[in-house]
Amino acid sequence: SAQRIYNGVMLRDEVVSQGDARKALGLDPSASIVLSVARLSPEKGLTLLAAAANDISASIFIVGDGPERQTLSTYDALQLIGHVNDPWLWYCAADVVAVPSLTEGLGLSAIEALSTGCPVVATDVGGLPEVVSASHLGSLVTKSDPNALASAINGWLSKGRGSHEDEEARRAY
Repeated sequence: SAQRIYNGVMLRDEVVSQGDARKALGLDPSASIVLSVARLSPEKGLTLLAAAANDISASIFIVGDGPERQTLSTYDALQLIGHVNDPWLWYCAADVVAVPSLTEGLGLSAIEALSTGCPVVATDVGGLPEVVSASHLGSLVTKSDPNALASAINGWLSKGRGSHEDEEARRAY
């Protein structure tokens, strides 16, 4: 049967393990890492992630740049990486990818995260419910609710990326 693919991403043949990705990026191999990859603009909801940050038991990295950089830099719990041409290694290194958008067309970063086997916690806006469409892929939370965001992220941090089969199922999706 036919299947519509809105915005496919190229799956890479090589899979970089979480440990190798962290080593390449100079990150602590044993840390819990939450990642968000987005333009630093209001509709991406990164201030929501900042509001939830103190309740999240992990290091939070944001890859991207934009007009909210100055505002976001005032939050001690966030580590702003800046623009990265190819954030693929960051996705490989993360335990969970957060997509806290207030509005979203599709949510390419969620698709990119899943393509590396990483679970996604996203808001239930735009096309994100179509991307995070099953419980093994991640969780959806109500937009603008920092408590729900923190709770869902912590839930995934306690589970981790799961087994090799869990990661492969996300990649295959």
